Amino acid sequence: MRIEQIEKRTLNSKHFKNDDGTFTSEIHIGHIHHLDKVTKKLEDTDVSLVDKGTFWEMRKAGYEVEIPRNSAGNIRFFVNKFDKPVYNTSQDKVPEMIKQTNFLGQDSIDYVLLKVQGQPAQPVNGILTKPFQVLYPAILPNIDFRVSAGRNSFRKEIILKTKPVIIGDFLEIEFTTNKNFSGTFKDKFKIGDIHFRKAMAVDVTGKNFSDVELVVSLNKIIKRIPKTFLDTALYPVTIDPTDSFFSGAGDGFVNRENTVSWADVHDTVTGTSANTVATTAEIQDYSVGASKGVRRIFLPFDSSAIPATNTVTAAEIRINITDACHGTGFNEFGVVQTSQPSETALTTSDFDKCGAITNPTEGAARTTISAVTCDANNTVTLNATGRGFVKKSGQASNCGVTNGFTCLGLRGEADMENVEPTVGTTTAICGAVCSNNTEFLRILTSEEAGTANDPQLTVTHSSAAVVTPNLLTLQVG
Repeated sequence: MRIEQIEKRTLNSKHFKNDDGTFTSEIHIGHIHHLDKVTKKLEDTDVSLVDKGTFWEMRKAGYEVEIPRNSAGNIRFFVNKFDKPVYNTSQDKVPEMIKQTNFLGQDSIDYVLLKVQGQPAQPVNGILTKPFQVLYPAILPNIDFRVSAGRNSFRKEIILKTKPVIIGDFLEIEFTTNKNFSGTFKDKFKIGDIHFRKAMAVDVTGKNFSDVELVVSLNKIIKRIPKTFLDTALYPVTIDPTDSFFSGAGDGFVNRENTVSWADVHDTVTGTSANTVATTAEIQDYSVGASKGVRRIFLPFDSSAIPATNTVTAAEIRINITDACHGTGFNEFGVVQTSQPSETALTTSDFDKCGAITNPTEGAARTTISAVTCDANNTVTLNATGRGFVKKSGQASNCGVTNGFTCLGLRGEADMENVEPTVGTTTAICGAVCSNNTEFLRILTSEEAGTANDPQLTVTHSSAAVVTPNLLTLQVG
């Protein structure tokens, strides 16, 4: 039996004392706790929406949200403000910091979806499709609007079911808002205490366009997606402007795709796109005709809450695999150590920072893709090398600028061994759809709403033995 040490909770971890005197830390990439503005304690996050009649609400995360019954109403997003940087600090500092933290109030922003491609959005009643998600179907022909409360962020997604007719160079999506600020943004930015994540457009195959533009002026936010991407995408396409209460978790993938050669996609230092806002991330190695591609997954865990003097005796990572493909000579994936310069974001320049380009040092025995369990958590046990990847309080991280981060990555067999996957027929599992000569694995990320299926690092560690000296009493006389 183990007992949770509640006083050691951080935003991203739980800690337990085991019967044998050792300790187990369950560390997530995103937040599983939030600082309650009333109790001033770290409470379990629950993003389930509560029906309040004319709207749904969620108030058990690092942010709060109100979602209207009808799409014509205001979507309201709130960030709880505190006098200490609780949500943007190293996790080993959190337990003591919250003891001295005071609630200051809330920052907020309201949204109403106004137009898509100049056409006014129709008022539609929402449907609760998941405990944390509301769908407004057919706000325009072949266009849905969906909002989702996640542990780390709030998503407002436009879903294009079919290819739209676009006049000009861009498709524009327009929201009205009560915030009066201006600017043009292609990366994440912050206004007050509200973080706006980098906007993305993703097609049904996972192909994403990360150079989406947000134009803000006169109480309007206009999202512009280039016609060139939408003309070549496979539908449906999901367009995702996302709000958050902190800078970001940093997990996701970087990929490179082209029609030049396998050597170009594998050996180059710069990818073609990077994604840290999707609810899934992929390993993918393929050579289909002239098309070549490689995707690599990055998993940065803030493990700084593990005491510096403790000894790591076991470690494993948990990933939820949703679908996969494998073939002859490309049926495995491995765990490596990454070196990206930021622990909270990924860019295309991080493509070559997922271990050595060829034959990287691996932190676990390889996992056979054909043997994984579909739509379920799969565990990968780290070996001695992998346990050495685990960083404790104060230890310099291999990625980012903050101490105490364990920087892990996942890569496919073909990618690690630099063997172009051109032999054999691809076998799809878990309902995947793949072309021949493709190695593929999709997992859930920290943007997944719950805490049961997101990536988790579990570390068993022991404290230094306390030696009590024997005392010898001498009696004189």
